[in-house]
Amino acid sequence: MLNNIILACSEKDTKKITVDNAFSLYRENQVCICKNISDLFKAARYACDTAIVFDKYFMGFIMSDTLNSLKMMNNKLSVYFVEVGECSPFLAMRTKKLGADGFISGIEFDNNCKNGLLKVREGIRTYPDAIQPYIDKKEKIDSKLISDVTPSEKIVGIGLTLGKTQKEISYDAHISRQNVSLYKHRLLKKIGYREPRDLYLLFERSFDNFEEDQL
Repeated sequence: MLNNIILACSEKDTKKITVDNAFSLYRENQVCICKNISDLFKAARYACDTAIVFDKYFMGFIMSDTLNSLKMMNNKLSVYFVEVGECSPFLAMRTKKLGADGFISGIEFDNNCKNGLLKVREGIRTYPDAIQPYIDKKEKIDSKLISDVTPSEKIVGIGLTLGKTQKEISYDAHISRQNVSLYKHRLLKKIGYREPRDLYLLFERSFDNFEEDQL
């Protein structure tokens, strides 16, 4: 049983739902709420019997750097993701490929979040039923669409967030227009894109994390 939980969510609605449900299942001293990457590393360094619950925004565009650092620092941690709304198979499989133990989607509905966090507490690996065919390899998914975001894809994402056209991104980043289009397609699949706010939140968190790294 995982007796402690670290919550690393930055999107307002996702954070509120997850925090409320965590406090209904855990004692106050078993729940740690992180505001940034620095808080996360401090909380996770010596933690045991602990799960970290992320939303898709907390680490910014690129997740692997943070997840690999956590694994090196403390390989006993379990990692889960939560999300409001229907789960994108590309995003879910990306988190699984990065070593996550589970993904809880639709947390705003009924008892989805509570039931998901109960599985987290039990240390049960869990992904939405809709994702299971991809996990079992009964359904194929392009591996290039579930790898972590590349630096080039991140640059394209930043350009899109700033309202630049693909032509402008191509000129500013010295990337061919064909590749800008390709990187945009891959990026939007990887992040489970729904609306422009997704890019803005990832952009915001990426630069928050960058500033912390420079301290």
